[in-house]
Amino acid sequence: MQTLLTNTMGTTFYADQKELLEEAGQLHHEMAQSNPTFMARSLVFARQESYMRLQPLFGLAVLSIYRSDLFAKVFKQLVVTPADLADFLTVLKGMGRGEGGRAVKRQVGRFLGQISEYWAVKYNGRGRGYSIGDAIAISHPKPLDARQQALFRYLRGHEADLSLLPQVEALERLKKADSDEERLKWIGKGKLPHETVTGSIPVTRAVWEALMYQMPTFALLRNLNTLLREGILDHPENLNYVVERLTDGQALRKAKVLPFRLATAYKQVQEPRLKKALENAAELTFENLPELGDNTAIFLDISGSMDGYYLQVGSVFALAMYKKTKGKSLFWLFDTDVMDAKPSRKKGILSQAARIETRGGTDTGAPVRKLIHQRKKVDQIILITDEQQNSGSQFYE
Repeated sequence: MQTLLTNTMGTTFYADQKELLEEAGQLHHEMAQSNPTFMARSLVFARQESYMRLQPLFGLAVLSIYRSDLFAKVFKQLVVTPADLADFLTVLKGMGRGEGGRAVKRQVGRFLGQISEYWAVKYNGRGRGYSIGDAIAISHPKPLDARQQALFRYLRGHEADLSLLPQVEALERLKKADSDEERLKWIGKGKLPHETVTGSIPVTRAVWEALMYQMPTFALLRNLNTLLREGILDHPENLNYVVERLTDGQALRKAKVLPFRLATAYKQVQEPRLKKALENAAELTFENLPELGDNTAIFLDISGSMDGYYLQVGSVFALAMYKKTKGKSLFWLFDTDVMDAKPSRKKGILSQAARIETRGGTDTGAPVRKLIHQRKKVDQIILITDEQQNSGSQFYE
């Protein structure tokens, strides 16, 4: 469960990618042999409840070797989008299993039977691993009707009747359009996802403005800097629209935006109303965090190695959790020493986080020793650190 929920597959301070892959592979094989039923349940939990992708998909590929029945049972709960399917097939190939055999092809074929036009235009990028078209070539799903047959042919790069596929037709017409007026027509008519549009044509200011009004909340947040740079938010009505979207608590909850996602945008933008909107959004989004209970200790590492993005994210997350406990938890900063952060419940999360700075070395045992020394009892400890221990005693000791 720790491996699934921490999801570390890339290079870390302590191990390179090859080591991590080998360790994860060994663990998945051992679990598949010793307790495949628990493994299958764990993979689903990690994907569905904890929003992890790579480790569960890796585990699914291993499970397919040992228990094809359990593999078939959980496949559709783990492979949720075409991006999941592409990564799963890439893992299979990397394991030397090629296309995975009959049991795998059967599940891939069933998944492809639910491919929509929206997925076709959003996910069928070629040149990066497996495309949907590649998956169709592997599993040979049988189309249910003329429309699905046209969709499969299009995804395979063959000539198809696009009159049966209005959204796909809009994308293909967009690629050939030679004026903004025509481009905007096909973007609107096809309700084309912004990432599909930006990957298909040179994006002008007019196109960015049109995309802004149909972007999901997460995408709007990620593209704030571009909208500012293009001058789109110089217009009061556009700025009003973005501010309103960013402070819509229901939309933020639905998009599962967590407070630390706002930190990067807050640091980048200088426009006063946008900064204020992002501060308000952070206050709204900490409600997305789980209930922690009052008797919680939150320890934030502020040592030198945390400088930059780690501290930016960590401090926002820590402050949000502190507010979630209504200020009743302990919130200590530590390097080789420990200090009470004394945060304000009234001031904004992002503005307070921006004032926390790095210093000194790393002693993850320091805040625990202080707890023991002061005879404080807590129900849980949340430690936010890059764990580059270089002095004192380690947390576990």
